[in-house]
Amino acid sequence: MVRCSMASCSKYYPSPLFLALTLTAVSFVVSVLSYESGGLLETGVSWIKGATKASGAAFTLKMAIILICGHVIATSECARKLIAIVAKLPKGRVSASMIVAMVACVTSLIHWGIGAITAAFLARELAASDTLRGKINYPLLGAAAYSGMAIWHGGLSGSALLDLAGDSIIPNAPTVPISDTIFSSLNLTLVLVSTSTILLVVYGLSKRAKPMPSKQSCQARSTSPEKRPLKQRLVGQLFGMGGSTAIVVGVLSSHLKVDLNTITFLFFFLAFWVQGSLSEFQKASSEGAASAAGIVIQFPLYFGIVSMLHDCGAVAAISDFATSMASQESLPVYTFFSAGFVNLLVPSGGGQWAIQGPILIDTANALNTPIESVAIAFAFGDGWTNMLQPFWALPLLGIMNLRAKDIIGATLLIWLTLGISIPLILRLFG
Repeated sequence: MVRCSMASCSKYYPSPLFLALTLTAVSFVVSVLSYESGGLLETGVSWIKGATKASGAAFTLKMAIILICGHVIATSECARKLIAIVAKLPKGRVSASMIVAMVACVTSLIHWGIGAITAAFLARELAASDTLRGKINYPLLGAAAYSGMAIWHGGLSGSALLDLAGDSIIPNAPTVPISDTIFSSLNLTLVLVSTSTILLVVYGLSKRAKPMPSKQSCQARSTSPEKRPLKQRLVGQLFGMGGSTAIVVGVLSSHLKVDLNTITFLFFFLAFWVQGSLSEFQKASSEGAASAAGIVIQFPLYFGIVSMLHDCGAVAAISDFATSMASQESLPVYTFFSAGFVNLLVPSGGGQWAIQGPILIDTANALNTPIESVAIAFAFGDGWTNMLQPFWALPLLGIMNLRAKDIIGATLLIWLTLGISIPLILRLFG
């Protein structure tokens, strides 16, 4: 019954662009009605200012670069070699599912653009191996490959946590170093508990799941990359190596700080370094750009929404309401569940942070709740309902030739268990 209902949801769930336009229309009406004597012109001007704001355009570009470079790294020769090595480790369907889930979680914490893609290629390779062909549950491997997106926002490419580290898109936001967010005891505990929870769910499902091979898995796939002339690789590798080294040295010498800018361009240079061949880099980045189209088109809509709601006073009103409902200790838990709900409507960590960030920061200041605790709760709430939201699964589904409803049964169980374990940790630390 659960699978049937979730299949219906995946069939009729509207597109992210439709949701973004609908939210724009609703926010426009709310904003107009908030003004005492009309507000049509004021609201329209506010939307234009928000959508065209330079800081928003810069943030959008950085998010697109992160996604594209993640795709480039995940499809590189180095990644393919590592996938081929890891694919030889599991000897049965249980260990295969566990390894895919672990790889998904670890790589997603390194870079959200790498996680699901790398795990998808690994899952596809395992399904085609002589040892496991016809013995594994292929949709479960797909769910395991996607599971890392539940915890990505607590990692090195977490949009909200990096945004607070410097030059935030949120007006009057305090600067919070990543030592207080990404590398804090709360975040590390949540990462550990969430990863363990995901692995336990995948273990239980793989023990009970019947073999369900893919038509794709009947054909062997080669992970051996084509050899490229040394000269073609040398230019890209030297550029990537030099840029990566400059950033690392700059951070270690305190000339650069670790924020969204440095992390974005560290992955930019790493993409050149590991891909090497400029022709392959261009091909892989073009493929990744297709996935980034949603970010480029939808983020300006979200920034317009934030501007309208802020200028009409709705953000302050929502913040006052949240302040009256929550306490200093319970705000992170409220934040987790609210972020999970909003993520179903705004399936983008950066776009969602642009909308919720001002409200959360104002509420945290009013209740004297540490901003870092609220930001971390937001990050895990955003990732939590990715297990119900198929938007970021699209590249994975394309690689594995699966449909959203093929994996949603397993990801639903991951969502349910994380919905219990994460709030408990947040409350304990509160």
